[in-house]
Amino acid sequence: MLRTFGSVTEIILSLGLLQLIYAEFYAKDSVSKREFLSAFITIYLNVSGILYLLLTVGLFFVSDSLFPGVSYLLVVMVMITTFLNFFQVMLLTVLKLSFEAMRVTMLQVILGVTTLLLNILLVYALRTGIDGIIYSTLAVTLISCMYGIWHFRSKLTGISLRLNAVQLRHYLKLGLPFIPNVLAFWIMISANRWILLHYSGLEDVGIYSLAFRITAVFEPLFIEPFLAAYTPVLLKKFQDGQYEQGFMVRIAGILSFFFFAGWMLQQAGDWVVGEEFRASTALVPPLALAYAFNLIAQSSSLILIHQKKVRLLLLCVLAGSLTGIIMNFVLVPSYGAMGSAVSTLSGHAVWAFTVVTFSVISLNGLNRKRI
Repeated sequence: MLRTFGSVTEIILSLGLLQLIYAEFYAKDSVSKREFLSAFITIYLNVSGILYLLLTVGLFFVSDSLFPGVSYLLVVMVMITTFLNFFQVMLLTVLKLSFEAMRVTMLQVILGVTTLLLNILLVYALRTGIDGIIYSTLAVTLISCMYGIWHFRSKLTGISLRLNAVQLRHYLKLGLPFIPNVLAFWIMISANRWILLHYSGLEDVGIYSLAFRITAVFEPLFIEPFLAAYTPVLLKKFQDGQYEQGFMVRIAGILSFFFFAGWMLQQAGDWVVGEEFRASTALVPPLALAYAFNLIAQSSSLILIHQKKVRLLLLCVLAGSLTGIIMNFVLVPSYGAMGSAVSTLSGHAVWAFTVVTFSVISLNGLNRKRI
């Protein structure tokens, strides 16, 4: 519950600025990029920093009710981690858009391995329990922030606690509409567990959660590296007036790859997990295809982000979220965890289909204007 609260808080209090980087970064020269990022940090420190502080103080009076059995110190640590994660995500985003895909991948691998080692040390060796996960997450976030300060030490200027009212209004007007998009996406990937718990039981929640954790390897191993290399190249082409994408070839390639990778991962899972967890590996193929549609949607939405068509992006995510939720209510009572996995696949497929449809329409319009 505490981690979920932190996730929702991060979505709202990041003010949509992280998503706005994708839309604004290539429209500026090197000097303007530095000023742009400095303005983002100044706004975040002033506006979000104050809101985080007020929220953390307010939680002192209600944390026992919201998070029974959790010490207030852990609540504070999660709030600090959530606040600092903005800078970690900003670092990775800027590195991606600066054509430093290898650096991004290496940094994510190092942070991931460090998290794993700290979790083993704190949770397994020192027996700190779930507290150790919170400690390790905060430590890794601090490490990434310190690296970001070192990496950009000579590139960012103008960071201060003095707000520029014109910049504040301008960037909040552009950034805040992205918040519903991120919330809708969070609902799409999280709501099914509550439906599973209510209509099927805790055992199916565990089966689904294990399968979800198994397929989560696709995110750091394939999706993040692909987007890190693909996103900056495509956004640069858009900035130069080149809009060709090759949708069909990319979609066919992604679906084929994840279908085969899901099958291979299922075989590996059957070999690794015990017999009592075998039901989880049956969910791997549909969840793998859900990740395929996730990648299709993200890679195809770049033209909509470039054109700042936030409402269309929200419509696409809402279509996927509603489809997934409705399908969960239909399938979970009869098919349990497998019904939830198929519902997740359905929601992501609808999300990808609507994104591709609107992207093709937008590209056709841009090409007609160019002609």
